[in-house]
Amino acid sequence: MTKRGYIRLFSYALTFTLVLTGYAIANMNAANAYKARLENSYQQSLNELSEDLDSIETNLTKSIYSNSDKMLAQISRDLYSECTSAKDALSRLPTEQMNLSSTYKFISQAGDYVSYLAKKLASGEDITDEEHNNLNTLLGYAKKLNDSVDSMVAICNNGGKITASNVKAENVSVNSLSTDMTSAEDTFGDYPTLLYDGPFADAVLNKGSSLLKNEKEISKETARERAAKALSCGENELSFENEENSTVECYVFNYGQRTIGITKNGGYVSHILYSGKTTQTSTDAADAVKTAGEYLESVGYKNMSETYYMTNNNICVINFAYKKAA
Repeated sequence: MTKRGYIRLFSYALTFTLVLTGYAIANMNAANAYKARLENSYQQSLNELSEDLDSIETNLTKSIYSNSDKMLAQISRDLYSECTSAKDALSRLPTEQMNLSSTYKFISQAGDYVSYLAKKLASGEDITDEEHNNLNTLLGYAKKLNDSVDSMVAICNNGGKITASNVKAENVSVNSLSTDMTSAEDTFGDYPTLLYDGPFADAVLNKGSSLLKNEKEISKETARERAAKALSCGENELSFENEENSTVECYVFNYGQRTIGITKNGGYVSHILYSGKTTQTSTDAADAVKTAGEYLESVGYKNMSETYYMTNNNICVINFAYKKAA
């Protein structure tokens, strides 16, 4: 090979090396930018969870000293909103690998139980000593969970970084997020069974589905098809998250900021969660009820009747119940 050929070969090699280096730097910068955005999102969710738990603790304290049905009804509405927000914030944290069923159950029941007591007072009945004790018990658990989350927030405020498995801070020995959340979950080990009339009561949460008990189990591929149809997206746009082995077993998929569960038996839509923020109102309550009813019918839930709704923070929460056709 001539001297000119060697020079040309060297030039090509140098150019190729520079291109690869530039590409690697660009990828590293993109990865760091993504990690920073993810970190900001996690810390924002953790702070939102902390604020919601503060409000839940405050309102549970108020409920203990309230004997007015109107005041208790207002407290229950606030609690419902705060509990919904807390579950949403918790769902946006990297806790997918943990079993936090008791934590979610407590957050659900806190507002539900106060609502039950408000309705009882409104009907002229008195709150029993046992029910007062249950409120005190719920408040105790609220304080424990709030303290655990506050400690995580403090770590982050001192330079801690949340990742999918760890919380790290310079020169500070800290537990992983999973360890802290698991410790918080362990505080619910002796959580009482609450017997009352409400959608999150233990009798309801532990009840098997009459709709699903005789249905055949579907494959994960079939579940993916039904999830894509329910979210109006392509099957290849869905990512499989896990299999949820709770009272209603599901295949769980992600699509952007949406998480959807498809029941293993029958292939029905079990739940759809949206982790984004709703910053403005685009419709009124009547249209929201109509749209929700039409959507339920489109995913296989026919003869559903709206029983009540409430609007808070630009979100209309609607409860539907099955109505047997005449």
